[in-house]
Amino acid sequence: MRDNPTALTQSGLDRAAALTVLAFAVALSLFAIRNNDIWWLLATARRIFETKSFITEDPFTFTAGGSAWAPQSWLSALVFYVVHGAASAWGLIALRAILVAATVGVTLRTLSRTGISWALAAPVVVVALLNSHTRFLVRAHLFEYLFVALLVWFLLTARERRGMSFFILPVAMQLLWVNMHPSFILGPVLAAIFFAGEWAAGRMKGNLVRPWSRTGYDWRRVGILLFLMTAACLVNPDPALLLTQPFGGEQRELLSRFTLEWRSPFDPALARGAFHPYYEILLGISALSILVSLKRLQLAPALLIVATAILSFQAHRFRVEFAIVSVPMALILLRASPVTASIRRWLEKAGLVRYAGIAGAAAAAALIAAAGGRISIGEAVMDRYPAQAFDFVSTEGIAHRPFNTIGHGSYLLWHLYGERKSFIDGRNFSPAVYRDFLSCQTTDAVRRGVTAKYDVDAFILPPIERSDAGMERVHQSLVGDEAWSLCYAGRHAWIYVRDDSVDGGWLQRNAARVYNPLTLHNRPMRQEDFARSREDLLRLVEHAPDYARTRVDLALVLMVLGERTAAVAQIDRALEIDPDNPMALDVRRRIESSP
Repeated sequence: MRDNPTALTQSGLDRAAALTVLAFAVALSLFAIRNNDIWWLLATARRIFETKSFITEDPFTFTAGGSAWAPQSWLSALVFYVVHGAASAWGLIALRAILVAATVGVTLRTLSRTGISWALAAPVVVVALLNSHTRFLVRAHLFEYLFVALLVWFLLTARERRGMSFFILPVAMQLLWVNMHPSFILGPVLAAIFFAGEWAAGRMKGNLVRPWSRTGYDWRRVGILLFLMTAACLVNPDPALLLTQPFGGEQRELLSRFTLEWRSPFDPALARGAFHPYYEILLGISALSILVSLKRLQLAPALLIVATAILSFQAHRFRVEFAIVSVPMALILLRASPVTASIRRWLEKAGLVRYAGIAGAAAAAALIAAAGGRISIGEAVMDRYPAQAFDFVSTEGIAHRPFNTIGHGSYLLWHLYGERKSFIDGRNFSPAVYRDFLSCQTTDAVRRGVTAKYDVDAFILPPIERSDAGMERVHQSLVGDEAWSLCYAGRHAWIYVRDDSVDGGWLQRNAARVYNPLTLHNRPMRQEDFARSREDLLRLVEHAPDYARTRVDLALVLMVLGERTAAVAQIDRALEIDPDNPMALDVRRRIESSP
């Protein structure tokens, strides 16, 4: 090694590039819990632990309770539950960082085993991370990403494996995959595509295509492996449900309409997604790798790139799987291309190989610096869930059959576990309930019909300022319905109760009888209406003191009633809670300009 100082420097540069990329991956994954699925996963695991049995019927909704349902990611749920029990939400964030780092580490190991310099590959890996980081949510697909990386590593080293080592990793991984994430079918499918490419390339005449492996395979063993991986998909507590649920049309509609996961990356709704333009850069690198290799194309890597790219075209949720597969495959094709081989020989002849690695590492560092705003390290566990609203429900003994949004329903299962069931949540659910959930957001008459059908006694909705068009219509319908009363208004949820579902005394103490949050700012009101609204708002502020909107509305009412000092105090407090609140700023200007 001493006789080759360039190799020593290059090895050190590779290690530095790999450590930098790993540190960047960890930094990208250290942000608050922002997804709702983690809560129903935790509730599912808690139920499995308590009952010591697998779930085959929906135990969580009062609308479709008892219908066939199996938790697709039950094993992931158990892992999350144990980690959460030991270290709360911070433990889940740490677990995410570990899984992301492990996925990147396996990818780097794969590159090393195939002879690709980490320093040269670093910029491409960084682009892949920037393409993927918005999908680093605390969900079961974190385990899937690791499985895809392990599968790629296995496929590219399969030619070297002898004996049982050829079967152990992919089959064991598939046994875990089928119980940890519903994308498990990708395992045997990607393996079949790779080996089909190897088989076809080995039988094609001419020099246009060639196999990745120069030593060939025992195709009988390959056939056994694919059979075992496929058979492993049936090794779970409920094969029928776990195999069919991922393909349900209702679930796909949910993921298209609400979370946008099943929409194309090029859908206008995703035009400003945080993964652009990095996804397009990866597509360009992948297309270029195939283009420059056409004279001696390694068919199997090219097929995997094309297959996962097409999958990502259908649903942007698969852009991460595309990245994990395409990075090593594209770099392999580029390395083997006659064009890049000529460039490499020229660099070696000119003694510039070392500088190419330095340039690659510098490019990665520049990308990381440019993407610094995307790093969320140090961000606290976000307080974005209606815990306070659900505490109010539990303490006051209301909302036994609440209509709720899908996100609120998932959190309800965890926070009010055993006390309340949801109308709907983020799991697979009844198509009839899903249709009713959507139709309830259309007209007042339909909302009344759905309410009667399921005997709904409360609505737990996002605040009006955070509601989409459908939920805003529900707000408007309830505010104008004399049979319903607003009894809680917080920054994460508003709660309406059906008047005949609670005691009259409770209603008198808690309900807003005159205050109308939709028209307060633009509808003429009598002096006595303002006085009664003042009492309503004081109650709502007492229930949720950290909600800026009700304080702003209270300040407006106080200003009309001539209580200027009290109005200023409310506006000041509202701006402490939300310094950029436009309504608060507007009301403060009105107070300051009033005589």
